[in-house]
Amino acid sequence: MSSSQDPFKPAAGKTTARGRTLLLVCLLLPVIFYSGCAGVPRKEKAAVCRISGVDYVPLVSVCAPAGVRTEYDAFSGKTRLFKNRHEVVLRSGDDVMLFDGELRHLQRPLQVYRGSPVIASCCVDSLLASFGYAGTAVTQKTPVFHGIKKVVIDAGHGGYDPGAMGRNGLKEKTVTLDISKRLAVIMRGAGVKVVMTRSIDVFVPLEQRVKIANESGADLFISVHINASRQRSLNGFEVYYVSPQVNDYKRAKEAAGEYTLRLDDGQAADVPYEAKRILWDMFYSYSRAESSVLAGHICSKIAGEMQMKILGVKNARFHVLRGANMPAVLIEAGFVSNPSEEAQLRNSRYRQRLAECIARGLESYTVETMACSE
Repeated sequence: MSSSQDPFKPAAGKTTARGRTLLLVCLLLPVIFYSGCAGVPRKEKAAVCRISGVDYVPLVSVCAPAGVRTEYDAFSGKTRLFKNRHEVVLRSGDDVMLFDGELRHLQRPLQVYRGSPVIASCCVDSLLASFGYAGTAVTQKTPVFHGIKKVVIDAGHGGYDPGAMGRNGLKEKTVTLDISKRLAVIMRGAGVKVVMTRSIDVFVPLEQRVKIANESGADLFISVHINASRQRSLNGFEVYYVSPQVNDYKRAKEAAGEYTLRLDDGQAADVPYEAKRILWDMFYSYSRAESSVLAGHICSKIAGEMQMKILGVKNARFHVLRGANMPAVLIEAGFVSNPSEEAQLRNSRYRQRLAECIARGLESYTVETMACSE
């Protein structure tokens, strides 16, 4: 054997079992060292933390794949992002950012976790979109609406009825239609049939909205509105269900005379009038309770994922609520009379977030309903 030959390398054309073992060990050592040392920090960077019920991810872990450079100053709490001559400035605890000096809103404030800035998962898309990047590291899963086959989405006002109007000219009818369409897209994408009381800027009387809902055979009725008040400081999100003061006996009498009961197989049921009235009375009581639960789920999702004041679940005698023959809620998605919320409602990403959170509230409601029925 030549003295210059490597003792760990088998002779040319002869690979011994011992040689193969030594070669394998030599190849694996760097891999084992790298996974044991360098691999741990990478896993920590990809971790998701939860703050006040909201999922956050390290800012650097979503910026790096998009080619966005990050600089964090722990003393001032400021983070600067750079790419293609664009600059974004954020500060921990603030729900706004400066993009090339222009003020923009975030759904949730930037936070610091274990000494590093973290951003809410729901804010990643809008942040990276500022740099023209569409392939984000965090994706929203498609909601699953258990047991819901059809819904009616009612965009409030329309046509010559503008609804409430903000100081800067934003009309309620415009916002409600946009949010309703976005919600319809989400639900149709999840396989739910959607009936809209209006899909364009036209006026639809309240009686016609109720008729559309009741003749559709839908499982839920969702009416979208925007609030207003003379006190411009008032702001927040609230959801209504039909008031307990609404006379269910009277509603049941009308329904028993007008609507036909159908069995599970879709066949019309030949039921005496008085029996139908009792059944409708029972249904309206059940429907009111379900509407209240649904309203609570929607408020909960908005509270957990958006920087909005939650005014809570309330009841009212709104015509569309007391006329609907199914669980029904009316959403007041902010105050157009409040300057700050009017500005937010003008933002398409903000309206998209509202639609997504409403959809996840519906999903959460169906999960609870399914669990209770098992």
